[in-house]
Amino acid sequence: MPSSLSHFEQFNITSKGYENVLQLEDFPFMYKFSEYDGIYVPNHWHDSLEILYIEYGHMKVELPDGSVDLFGHDFIIINSRDIHNTIAIGMTKTWILQLPPEFMSSVIPDFQDIRFENPLFPGPNFSAGIRGNRVTDKIRSNLSLMSKVYTQKNTGYICAFLSLLYDLLFILDTNAKVAISQSKISKLSQNREILSNVTEYVRHNYKGKITLSDGARVAGLQQEYFCRFFKKYMGVSFMDYVNEVRFSKVYSDLIYTNDSVQDILANRGFTNYKLFMKMFKERYNTTPLQKRKSMNAK
Repeated sequence: MPSSLSHFEQFNITSKGYENVLQLEDFPFMYKFSEYDGIYVPNHWHDSLEILYIEYGHMKVELPDGSVDLFGHDFIIINSRDIHNTIAIGMTKTWILQLPPEFMSSVIPDFQDIRFENPLFPGPNFSAGIRGNRVTDKIRSNLSLMSKVYTQKNTGYICAFLSLLYDLLFILDTNAKVAISQSKISKLSQNREILSNVTEYVRHNYKGKITLSDGARVAGLQQEYFCRFFKKYMGVSFMDYVNEVRFSKVYSDLIYTNDSVQDILANRGFTNYKLFMKMFKERYNTTPLQKRKSMNAK
């Protein structure tokens, strides 16, 4: 069976809709693995640079650049404050590296003024894409070795891990760095502040009735403009986002509790049973009870 931790406890999702970064004892950043089946993390963002490395399985990730499927030994770079969501399709083991801006700025002084081009979306620096490129092969090798060094924890593993990490950052700094204009940075900061207020409101109130006018009021925007604004920057409509938050909570309860589906839906504010069943079957190609049964059998 999966861990007894709830979905949002596993991913450290805060009420503001982005992930806080926890520090491990030995490192000034977060590094851990998650092994799960079907867990969906709704749209969110965090200040840290995040790199995901898939040891095995299948994960779907949606970013501002587009949607991509990751399989064993694939990786993805998620830039600071990039809105994204993830879903594990089947049992998937993922290594998660989150590097806080303070740490990144100490290593790459212009970190706040740049972003890293993502090899998954070929561009000037990665025209060959994630596979078959010398640079991306080196990144993948470092990420694989980092997971092994950290797992085995042999004598000197901290030095070995840090050596691989700094080499990884050197590769990104010299091969993938793209400058961002100050005007764009300022605009992104303003947008994130508005979105943060709205997502915080949703995460505190998702169990009750939430309307489009509630979101517009919290954002301080006219309703029509708010609809366009939210969809543009979050990638989904406001009401779809509300239902995604509820859905992720329902799925967690379905896997980690023995409550009935009807009770879970009621407790999580999901009043539209038909919509929930439609979303569940589209996402998992099965019914909630069949999914629970298959998870209990593992």
